[in-house]
Formats: sequence, C-alpha cells, structure tokens
Amino acid sequence: MKSQLLLIIKNLLTFWHSTFLNKSKRPSGRELTTFVFVIVVLIAWIAQQFYQKSIPEWMFISFITIISCGLGFYTIEKKN
Repeated sequence: MKSQLLLIIKNLLTFWHSTFLNKSKRPSGRELTTFVFVIVVLIAWIAQQFYQKSIPEWMFISFITIISCGLGFYTIEKKN
C-alpha cells in the first residue's frame, strides 16, 4: 500500500515536471506563465459567476491574449 502511494506521488511529480518543459525538453518560463494565466482566468470566471466580483474587461482580454501568445509560440517553436 505504501509503495503504491509512493509510486503514484512519483508519477504525479513527473507529470507536473514534464508539463512545464518546452519541445527541447528544457524547463520553460513560457509554459509556466501560460499555466498561471489559465488559472487566473479560471479564478476570475468563478469570481464573476458565483461571487459577483468582476475584473475590468481590458484585463480579462489581456489575460486571454497572453494565453494565446503562449500557445501560439509553442506551436511555431522548433526543436533544437
């Protein structure tokens, strides 16, 4: 039981580590930034829907633009 739990934790840590790697398998700030802004947009959406706390529209659009740029640059990135 304990070894299965350790294996699951190890697999989760490996997954999270590999999530923020670029196509050359190196850590990348772009992937981390895109992930953070996705979380920010989700939090803003939840705050708007359930707590009637809104952020300015220009701020929401800029968050979406940063996410789009992160995804777009990932697709045109070439392996080194």
